[in-house]
Amino acid sequence: MNTRQKLEIIQKRLGLTQTKLAERFGVSFVAFNNWWTGKATPRLKMQAAIEELFLEVTGQKIIPNEQLDVKKQALRQKSSEHKNVIAEILNNPDVRDQFILKLTYNSNSIEGNTLTEPDTAAVIFDNVALPNKSLIEQLEAKNHQAALNYLFDYILRGKAINEELILKLHGMLMNGIRPDAGAYRNHAVRITGVNLPMLIKLARTPGGRDIRALAGSNVVATLLPGCCFHLGLKEYPPARKLIEAGAIVALATDYNPGTSPTLNMQMILSLACTQMRMTPAEAIAAATINAAYSLGRHTRIGSVEVDKDADLAVFDVADYREIPYYFGVNHCWMTIKRGSVVYGAGPKS
Repeated sequence: MNTRQKLEIIQKRLGLTQTKLAERFGVSFVAFNNWWTGKATPRLKMQAAIEELFLEVTGQKIIPNEQLDVKKQALRQKSSEHKNVIAEILNNPDVRDQFILKLTYNSNSIEGNTLTEPDTAAVIFDNVALPNKSLIEQLEAKNHQAALNYLFDYILRGKAINEELILKLHGMLMNGIRPDAGAYRNHAVRITGVNLPMLIKLARTPGGRDIRALAGSNVVATLLPGCCFHLGLKEYPPARKLIEAGAIVALATDYNPGTSPTLNMQMILSLACTQMRMTPAEAIAAATINAAYSLGRHTRIGSVEVDKDADLAVFDVADYREIPYYFGVNHCWMTIKRGSVVYGAGPKS
């Protein structure tokens, strides 16, 4: 991985501009931009600083036990100054409101909610009904607020965190959104293909009984062929056996700097077809509607249907089978997110 790639990952993880990153490293923007464009190579000291920050933001930095002990002691000392954090938050209205706002906005945003932070504040504090946002998204915000207030009160009363509380909170969060609010989920969960030995073991079970059991459930086997490719593994997940048994199969990149450093879903489709013997149609379904089903979001995304979000990728190919056939090529001509064009390659030649 070169300097530019490491800097891109650092920038994405920290959410900083190039100017701010330059300040972080204590260099001018011109010097930083020369690293970025490859016009100059950082000196050894700066290479070490870039590497250290890269390992830190990607969770690979190894901290010596001595330093960890010092950090733990400092945290214990700091925590001893706050005997009841929840009480301190609730007794300070400004802190309480910001705490609830940040938790509500970020929790929902991670799940794809399009409310901005100001939108969220308007909904939960001013009871504003936003005409340009869906009722479900606004319910998610109000439900989070109610669940957090309930949880704070519950903790203040010194009650135990148990299964009953978890189901109660789920019921409040999903109130008016899902019919199974307050109950254990009966829809899909994910089995990630990075656990390759487990899936290969399934394939080798006498009579295939474990694969049949998986096929008889609503569990989605999310396969990650990019991991196998990058790690040079000889065996890939048994997609063909899973599909023929009737199991639900999804595909993903598992993008990470350790086992699958790729963002290219088109390459994943190619690997699925060439290495796991999936048909192009099976691979595309696995990467779209099945993937959405694995997250319990198939009613909103994953296919082109009336009343679903208009999340579309338009490919410059004559036949859909060309997408996985020409491997390593970016065929995407336009990307549409919730009805708005977010990427366009310009007029086709």
